[in-house]
Amino acid sequence: MINWKNAKIRILQSLSSGPKTWTEIRKATSLSRPVVSEHLKALLKSEHIELLPSESKRGRRYSITSKGREEVIRAEDAKFSEENLFLKSYDLRADAAIPGSLKLPEPDVYDLEKSEGVPTPEHILSHFHPVFPLSIRALVRLNENGRFSIEPYLDRMKRRYGLYESEEWMYENIVHTMADPMIRKFCEVLVERARQLCFHHYQERTKANVPSFDNILKFNFEFLLRYEGENQIRSATEEDLSAAKDVVAGILLLYLGSEYQGGPIMGFVWREPEILELVKSDVLTKEEVQPLLNACVKLQSEPARLLSVSLRSLSEKDKKELTMCAYKRFYRAGLFRPGKGRPRISWEERLELLPVMEVIKETVERGPMIRVENEEEKLAIVKEQSVIVKKIFGEKTRIDLEELAKRDLYRKPSLKRIDIVAECSCRLGIPTEKAQHLLDRLVELKVLVPMTGNAESYQWNAYSSQWDLQ
Repeated sequence: MINWKNAKIRILQSLSSGPKTWTEIRKATSLSRPVVSEHLKALLKSEHIELLPSESKRGRRYSITSKGREEVIRAEDAKFSEENLFLKSYDLRADAAIPGSLKLPEPDVYDLEKSEGVPTPEHILSHFHPVFPLSIRALVRLNENGRFSIEPYLDRMKRRYGLYESEEWMYENIVHTMADPMIRKFCEVLVERARQLCFHHYQERTKANVPSFDNILKFNFEFLLRYEGENQIRSATEEDLSAAKDVVAGILLLYLGSEYQGGPIMGFVWREPEILELVKSDVLTKEEVQPLLNACVKLQSEPARLLSVSLRSLSEKDKKELTMCAYKRFYRAGLFRPGKGRPRISWEERLELLPVMEVIKETVERGPMIRVENEEEKLAIVKEQSVIVKKIFGEKTRIDLEELAKRDLYRKPSLKRIDIVAECSCRLGIPTEKAQHLLDRLVELKVLVPMTGNAESYQWNAYSSQWDLQ
């Protein structure tokens, strides 16, 4: 006996290759006359199929609609799942690969006109991992033949990531590498959706088209990867949504200031009113988009009052300014420090502290190693190192602290406060009072730890898990 669902799918599948008459459908599906007649009426009513216009009623053809095609795809997807053994899903995190020059920069790296340490938006989009505001679901489904075909690639990737044979057969980092091209396309869809919302809201002034954060992310997309924005916006925590807002802003700033063409979907023009719509809806700030407004030129095909962004008019300084604005947003979202959440210190304070950290780090690295004799200090070093080991190899890693404490341990020499202040003042060209303030802040953040019995000397805390600067 043929049930309704099977008969419906068979009819829809037969129409997927092109319109057919009643007789052609019956021949393609091998269904009985009553079954074909009954189900064609039901499918017409549910708008899964439609009748094409014809001069006569005899021999009229049926055609599948977009709704019907979606039904076929769902059925084929379910059939594929049942027939293939390996199914694994991954929620790909929205982490960013941040260029090293922005972690511990040279003192003048933030001079946008002189420094080469700040990349342009094109450089970011073409060289570094794409970022998406909310997690994307990657579905990996293979049968035995598919797994046999992909195993050599997986073995190469496992060696690249330093994975062992006992590790999961499809490691998350490998899936992320395979998914990168599509994540870039997701970012382009997000940018294009923002532009369309800006255009329609500016033209029609309807509440439904406000280019707000929620509206920008409110779309679903599936092409081997699945993003369900509407559900995620409803279910995400306030912290995740707050971080996602900053990531959306960062993505928009990079793409708006970039000539990097990621595909046909990126062939659009932004006009000044559309950019200002993003400011009105609080997605971007006026300061962030000012370099783009400075680069606006009159459109020949539009009224003189309308201006569009000309990337040819965007100077290198303005491009780097957009990068810094985007990175400020990424930093606030916590992408510089994966797994640690949003930072506790501001971007501006971070910019002040990082050059000081670099000077201190260089001073420490130049000094000789000193053997630790004090048992209390030795035990403290062992505990600190055990935290690092467990982070690398897992919390279940067994460490014999007493045995480690019996071995010879060495540390870097202590740093005198007067020497640190003098070095920073000289190297960075900042007043002594400013250097003292920044040093005190690094002590609060436990980057520097006062030596026991000597508050004017410090130990460089290279393994501190409490750093809040990355």
